[in-house]
Amino acid sequence: MTSPRPPDGDAGIRVLVVEDDLRSRILLTQFLTMRGFEVVEASDGAEAIERAGGCHVALVDVGLPDVDGWQVAEVLRRELPEVAVVFVTGAGALDERLRGFGLGAQDFVVKPYDLVELEARLKAVVRRSRTSTLLAFADLRLDLSARVAQLRGERIGLTELEFELLALLASQPMRLWSRDELLRRIWANYVDVGERTVDVRIRHLRMALSDDAQAPTFIETVRGRGYRWVCSPTAG
Repeated sequence: MTSPRPPDGDAGIRVLVVEDDLRSRILLTQFLTMRGFEVVEASDGAEAIERAGGCHVALVDVGLPDVDGWQVAEVLRRELPEVAVVFVTGAGALDERLRGFGLGAQDFVVKPYDLVELEARLKAVVRRSRTSTLLAFADLRLDLSARVAQLRGERIGLTELEFELLALLASQPMRLWSRDELLRRIWANYVDVGERTVDVRIRHLRMALSDDAQAPTFIETVRGRGYRWVCSPTAG
């Protein structure tokens, strides 16, 4: 699979349209093509996974007939994390949105949608992904696209969930996250997971970052309330 070339401004954005309804897929493809997007089509989940390489954003219908949209997102997050995912769904239920964001989705579009609004959302997603893939703090570097963390130039061994937790905390310095918020954002797709899980993962992160809980450089515990990232970002 190839990595996408960076788009020039809003031009050259390559979109993977994953839609099993032929008429809807044709209409959407025609509209996006007329608006200057490069469009790759897929009629099912398996084809989407096969054709996603080189795309900047995947517009994924949740209700696909074989490999559903959730599974497509899981594979893309694991194998092509640089491809942003926007889910299309027939319902805007909170549990669906939480599940999607837990899988790394950048946005949700609820049917029926306005095509001009959809265009704006796709462009906004790509702009965000271009400007927020690299984070730097003191001796720590995070590459959100490659899902790599380095401390003093050495790669840190983290599980997928631990990297997601680290990226979430680091992306919003000084924001206080309750354990419940972290559970809903990181473990939305898991059952039988409690607040103790958050504490254990935070402890693992601190060990990986050589962070002292009593005098933290990165992650501060706010007693009875949760956790927050206290290290200010640097330029590089």
